[in-house]
This record gives sequence, C-alpha cells and structure tokens, in this order.
Amino acid sequence: MNLEKIVLISEILASIAVVVTLVYLAKQVRQSTRVNRAAARHSLSEFALELTKFRAEHSDRWAKVMQEKELSDGDIEFRKWNHMMLLLHAETYFHHYKLSLMPNNHWDNYAKFIVAALNSPGFEDYWNEVGFAFSKDFSDWMNKVFVESKK
Repeated sequence: MNLEKIVLISEILASIAVVVTLVYLAKQVRQSTRVNRAAARHSLSEFALELTKFRAEHSDRWAKVMQEKELSDGDIEFRKWNHMMLLLHAETYFHHYKLSLMPNNHWDNYAKFIVAALNSPGFEDYWNEVGFAFSKDFSDWMNKVFVESKK
C-alpha cells in the first residue's frame, strides 16, 4: 500500500469520526436543552407553589386586602409584597419564555394569569412605584399589557 492510499484512508476515517462526533454532540445538546427546560419549568412551579402556600397561609388577610375596606398600614404592605412576589415570578417566567425555555402555550396561559392580576386592588399603583426596578424588556411588556387592558 502506498502513502497516498494510507493518507486517503486516514482522511476518510477522520471524516467519519468528525460526523460521528457531531451527531453525538447534537444529541447531547438536545438532551441538555430538554433538561434545562424541565429545570426551568420546575423552578417556576416551585415559586408558584410558594406564592400559593403564602396566600393559603394568610387567606383571611388576603381576602381582606383584596376587598380594600379599612386597610391598616400592615395590610397595605402585605398586599404590596404579594404583588412583588407575583411580579418577580412574572419577570422570571417572561425571561424563561424569551430564552425559549418555555413553550408558547405555557407563556400564553401565564400571560392571561398576569393580565387577570392587573385588576387586583393596588396592583397598578404598586407597579407604577416599582416598575422601574425590573428589566427594561419586562417593564415594556408590562406597560403594554396595562395599556391594552384598558381598551
């Protein structure tokens, strides 16, 4: 066997090795993406569970602050922190969606949940107080949602 044939066989084997490696890497990236998406959904679910537990543990106070009748300073602060927890969750979910870690149908349904929260007592006023502290793209989205909800 001459040197040219050896080089040719080596190049063919190297090309096959590159293709096999690329297929393997593509499979690994796909699996990693699935794991990351699942982890993102799980962390958001945990956060939602914590918010739900918080509201359940304080259900009497929650019901009171949602009626806006004779609220103490503590009641108003309680409502503000509840709104903050929801906004933090919403911003996280928003960014997960923008990073394609959430499917469109998850985001669409979640956005409806946020739109429904806009009508809760004190929510818009609180957003106007703290909205500047959130990321620009999330703030822009929230401001757009507020405008559209008033149409």
